[in-house]
Amino acid sequence: MNKWLLAACLAMGIYTSLLAEDTIKISFRPGNEPPVDGFVADNGKDFGKQGDLTFGWEKGCARAMQKKSTNENPVLSNGARFTTGAKWQIELPNGLYEVALCGGSGDDNLEAGLPVLVSGVPFFGDLKPDRNIFVKQYKSVEVKDGKLTMEIDPQRLSKDWDTKKRFVMIPFIEIKPVKQKIEERTLVWSVDSDANTDREFYGLVPDIRSVQRPETHPLDTLWYDCPAKIWDEGVVLGNGRLGTVVYGNPVQERIQMNEDTLWNGSPELPFANPDGKKYIDEARQMMFENKPVGDVWKFIYDKVFKREDGKFGPFMFDYLNGGDMILTFANGRFDKYYRSLDLADGIATTHYVKDGVTYQREAFTSAVSNVLVLRFTADKPGNISFNTLARDWYGAKISTEGNDTILVDGQAPAKNGLPGAIRYQKRLKIMSDGGTVTADGKTLTVKDANSVTMLVSIRTNFVNYKDVSADPVTRTKQDIANAEKKSYQELRAEHVADWHKFYDRMDIDLGKATTLELPTNERIRQFRESNDPQMVSLVLKFGRYLMIACSRPGSQAANLQGIWSAGYTGAWGGKYTVNINIQMIYWLAEPGNLSECHLPFMDLIKGDADIGQSTAKAYYDARGWVVHHNTDIWRYGHPIDGTAGMWPMAGPWYCDHIWEHYEYTLDKEFLKNMYPELRDCAIFYLDYLVKDPRNGYMVSAPSFSPENGNICVAPTMDVQLMNSVFAKAAAAAKILGVDEDLQKQWLVMKAKLPPMKIGKWGQLQEWTLEDIDDPNNHNRHVSHLYGLHPDNQITPWGTPDLFKASKVSLLARGDEATGWSLGWKVNFWARLRDGDHAYQILKLLIKPSYQADKLRWGSGLYPNFFDAHPPFQIDGNFGAAAGILEMLLQSQNGELDLLPALPSEWKTGSVHGMRVRGDMTVDLTWKDGKLDMLKIMPDRDRTVKVRLGEQVKEFKTVKGKALTLNGSLMAQ
Repeated sequence: MNKWLLAACLAMGIYTSLLAEDTIKISFRPGNEPPVDGFVADNGKDFGKQGDLTFGWEKGCARAMQKKSTNENPVLSNGARFTTGAKWQIELPNGLYEVALCGGSGDDNLEAGLPVLVSGVPFFGDLKPDRNIFVKQYKSVEVKDGKLTMEIDPQRLSKDWDTKKRFVMIPFIEIKPVKQKIEERTLVWSVDSDANTDREFYGLVPDIRSVQRPETHPLDTLWYDCPAKIWDEGVVLGNGRLGTVVYGNPVQERIQMNEDTLWNGSPELPFANPDGKKYIDEARQMMFENKPVGDVWKFIYDKVFKREDGKFGPFMFDYLNGGDMILTFANGRFDKYYRSLDLADGIATTHYVKDGVTYQREAFTSAVSNVLVLRFTADKPGNISFNTLARDWYGAKISTEGNDTILVDGQAPAKNGLPGAIRYQKRLKIMSDGGTVTADGKTLTVKDANSVTMLVSIRTNFVNYKDVSADPVTRTKQDIANAEKKSYQELRAEHVADWHKFYDRMDIDLGKATTLELPTNERIRQFRESNDPQMVSLVLKFGRYLMIACSRPGSQAANLQGIWSAGYTGAWGGKYTVNINIQMIYWLAEPGNLSECHLPFMDLIKGDADIGQSTAKAYYDARGWVVHHNTDIWRYGHPIDGTAGMWPMAGPWYCDHIWEHYEYTLDKEFLKNMYPELRDCAIFYLDYLVKDPRNGYMVSAPSFSPENGNICVAPTMDVQLMNSVFAKAAAAAKILGVDEDLQKQWLVMKAKLPPMKIGKWGQLQEWTLEDIDDPNNHNRHVSHLYGLHPDNQITPWGTPDLFKASKVSLLARGDEATGWSLGWKVNFWARLRDGDHAYQILKLLIKPSYQADKLRWGSGLYPNFFDAHPPFQIDGNFGAAAGILEMLLQSQNGELDLLPALPSEWKTGSVHGMRVRGDMTVDLTWKDGKLDMLKIMPDRDRTVKVRLGEQVKEFKTVKGKALTLNGSLMAQ
């Protein structure tokens, strides 16, 4: 029996995949694995511990990052990196192999890359000018000592090259055995260097002979005909706090986990420049005097936001990885294989037949019992055997307790010289029916069991953003103790019941599925041709699935990756980016009938408002609170990262979500609870706005139009956001019967804001005071259309000229964009009432995000249905899902606007359980592109205005009594 033992250096950004029976491919992809401990950078430095991993796949990004790279601050752009101080080895059986190497130069000025030796054979290639990637080439390499070695060839270096600063990046290598019969093919990937770093990891690739399709919930299931080879192919589970990725490998399963409070950093506030307020007025005066932008920016950089160490703004902290579990089983040949994710039940399944025995694994993260549950069964007794080990990224202590438990005890790593305050423990317990479970101090081994249930808890000492006094050991013990009292059937039943309370509230049908028999990754690939309407339904269903999985009452708010992160830190540190991204994440919560899932964002707002008071005082000498471009688990909201990061307008957009939750629920107690944050945000802008002597308007300065242009005065998005926060704060105060004087001040200030303007080529100006929009600018940000969506300051009936100008702007920006931007554009075109254009944007999003054999990366969907920025960003999933609902029904203008952007592709369909503003739930069906039925289920007595095209009618509704209208808006 042939066995494939493939090396996957899980700690160095490396994944393995089987291309063909005699082909081994070892690829490096940023963002999928940790560059920790084993990764060696220049002069033997440990790159991973620096936490400076940088990603980029757009044309030109690699070169830009390489320009930033120095010997003291290396930057990884495309993969693993060689210098003359490192040697990389793969252990192989002796024999002849065909090896292909792709690589890139680490310096733009090089005309060719550094020469690489592979077991003594030199590899060269010509650089592609757009990406700095070598052309792939095969060469014959003989392995004599059982090791294939890769290193820089010092004999062939140009004397002009500074080898301390030159390196080669290797996106992938391929190895093809020339001899066809090597019984045991074993690879061990290791690294040796000046730093004496040595790590070995293993991976196994199964021999799958036949496949079958799962039968349960076919319209609500993602399924695949082979195991995940990389993180972006694994299926995802979550209970709001614990995130899990399951690879579904029958030979060697990998379970990757995250926990939503596992971050580096600490509650100590890292103020950068508390004297910045002394200079803010001078900076504004420079802007009003039309000083050169470069001079103004230098002044702001040096005087207002500069840190003591000379860098811009305080740094922020990063979302970390919860580590892996590696489960190794006997190899062999496998039939009737599939792996799946049942969205309706929240359960991942791996199924196969080996040697006449049918095996099945199930996995779910229980919100009720607060643990990950894994179940292993066989249809014949005594056939469950495997060993389990844990992997950690941050140097944790790994031990066993008794014969059935693994413990991982660690502390978050330091960042920028500040120690991590978070301590964590992972506790894994195995419960076996029959057979034996033994421990050796690091691993657990199960032999000849009938079935096995595994429970996993991860806990930290985090209590809140000011308190890290909890005991993670006590917490994990309690989680496991509570869960092990229940049988697997009880754990599963309580999880499914809890999951269905959320998932079953809504359903959608956009037409008959036409590619249901295909694996999900193939359905994604074929969507442009198939136009399978059920794939669009699946985008909405998966969006709701993710919302239930990553944002529950009591959990942290979903970050850029939700709660799933593959790297040493999350992409962009996993921080909360608050100039669009976290807001887009929560667009689905209310209309998607998951209002409770919105509440973690409200908790974040309260914390940001608390810490943001100090920020407002330090930088602007203002009352109230302010948050800039980013925040993190410690609720820091300072300006970071240069011009984009100094944008001071996150607060008003936060307040939109306060108001949205109120409008959907009409929950006056909620509004009362969140009113202090809404009030104090609006108070900040009373102090922050200044009179522009050039025109008399009250303006924001200095500011920025996310993420386009340069520092400026009163960009259009700022004006729209301030209009919004003043209006909503005044409305909330009126509803609650408070702050009459503030209501007047807010409305007076609102009237002094500059108006939105239409520019010289008919566009909505991005900068209210300057008509400088470039019609050839295709930036993915279209921030100045915030007034069109998600706000409703621009409507076809109330502001028809601005409505037309918004369309001109959007057309100029173009359709192509990264994932989250495509999600926003679906919503824009829905508000512009152009369903066919919105559908074309969806088609740009529902496509493969990469083709591994061609190294093409871009927007779209990864095989596991995650959205690609790239890399993975969860906001695109939510933006697209919300946009689908926006195409079918809108309620932002005090009326139910039916089928406002129905594309011609969706001839017949229905949506059930959609929530609308005014505390109502609706069912909607249509046939042949026309309304068939509307059912309104109000949760209070009220008058409802319904729009169907130009036809508008009003109806009285009674709490708890359904109102049903036909296609002519006649009550039934």
